[in-house]
Amino acid sequence: MYLAEDIKAKRLKKFIDKLNKIKSTIAFVSGIGKRKTDFQRDYELLSDWYEREKKYEYYLRRMKDRNSLSKTDESATFMLLKEDHMRNSQLKPAYNVQIAVDAEYIVATEIFNDSQPSGAIYA
Repeated sequence: MYLAEDIKAKRLKKFIDKLNKIKSTIAFVSGIGKRKTDFQRDYELLSDWYEREKKYEYYLRRMKDRNSLSKTDESATFMLLKEDHMRNSQLKPAYNVQIAVDAEYIVATEIFNDSQPSGAIYA
């Protein structure tokens, strides 16, 4: 038996392909008052796992070395934002904008998708 972390989309796809050969011999049912067979329930569960695993692998590829990813803005990172008037901190997708100033003039700007950039801005 495999551990959940060892199961990848490719392995699930191979298993589902094998089940598809068996599926043609069994009638699948749907709707109110119809009872699904154990095979149909397991097949639908594995198919759902396969779709979710594909989605998770896609998100992990997009994240690269970050530890979070926004589904609406994939280049943004979740950051803990300032508290509102009700003292609620909010975790939202955001960017870290850094501005370098010299003698009251903006000399450089940088936008990071990391909450704490590793280096300083140089003009």
